Amino acid sequence: MRPDERTLYVGTVVVLVVASSLAVALGGAGATQQATPEQPAASEADFNVTDDGTRYTVRPDRLRQGCPGGTDCIPSIDDPTYQSADAADGWLNEDDMVIGIEVDGETRAYPLRILNVHEIVNDEVGGTPVAVTYCPLCRSGLVFDRRVDGETLSFGVSGKLINANLVMYDRQTETYWSQLEGEAIVGPLVPRELTLVPSSITTWAEWREAHPQTQVLSRDTGIYPKSTYGSNPYSGYADSERVGFDVDSVDDRLHSKTIVYGVTIGNASRAYPEETVTEADVVNDEVGGVPVLVVEDQREGGVKLFVREVDGDPVRFSPSEGRLVDEDGNGWSFDGEAQEGPHAGTQLERLNSHGIFWFAWSEFHPETDIYANGTAAD
Repeated sequence: MRPDERTLYVGTVVVLVVASSLAVALGGAGATQQATPEQPAASEADFNVTDDGTRYTVRPDRLRQGCPGGTDCIPSIDDPTYQSADAADGWLNEDDMVIGIEVDGETRAYPLRILNVHEIVNDEVGGTPVAVTYCPLCRSGLVFDRRVDGETLSFGVSGKLINANLVMYDRQTETYWSQLEGEAIVGPLVPRELTLVPSSITTWAEWREAHPQTQVLSRDTGIYPKSTYGSNPYSGYADSERVGFDVDSVDDRLHSKTIVYGVTIGNASRAYPEETVTEADVVNDEVGGVPVLVVEDQREGGVKLFVREVDGDPVRFSPSEGRLVDEDGNGWSFDGEAQEGPHAGTQLERLNSHGIFWFAWSEFHPETDIYANGTAAD
């Protein structure tokens, strides 16, 4: 089925789309996953079981059909090809958004023009098998290591949604996975979790400037003609309040499509509106008793979160001439690495956070508060 033959209902508006489901992901450079990530052993207390023996953490009847045709109704890209940054300049605009990743010195850019159509790219970057995933409904772009229990999985679009978020499935076991949480929710691999690979949703101009040798996902997908990737099927959606599907009520503390970077530490959850962070450049905060740094990456775009702690002591940061400086004036990169001073080479612990629409964060984290003007508001 060609993408223009599918119809997606968003609220009361019918939008012709090339995809049916889906926030930054956060972060950018420097993730390397050389060894197979270890998943915790399953415990009977971690999941429920249906009468037919199916494991689940989300009741199967809570999943909503978002795409006609079932599994692979939106085709993933399983044999990606790439082109140089110079070649991509011929069809990408400076303000086009991309998901950028760097693994073991290898950089890739995945234009949202393509991800809006396919939502998942099964790839290998820097020797690490990854799944680059994007949910247009939630604006959530996350990259995962595809290895689970020593096996490399291949992911596809299940056609189902949970809280309007993409539900992936793996072709090896047909387990359903929540994209936003990176967790198996129905099937044999419950309650396994995927390992995140740091990534950024940023503009093509910013990513290209920071990584001039980057490779770019090509429009030669072998699935649809290049012209398919010339327009945004979700045009107007990001500016509207409409959500649709199984989201019955939206937390009205923010516009539903406000981009926020959320973090959960212990029992505490907090959302940082992107606009608030970019106005401040740097936010020194505390969540669940843990000192947190939220910073706009002035090198490659996007927002990153770290534990602002060195040798067990909290450290405050401020922006200075294209870098971060600590209380003693020592310089740090926007990747959280000390570049000078007594802590040179020290790396701040990265927190998993991605820029997604407010409605999606609040649906998955209903008890969250919101950071605003130097304080957290309930």
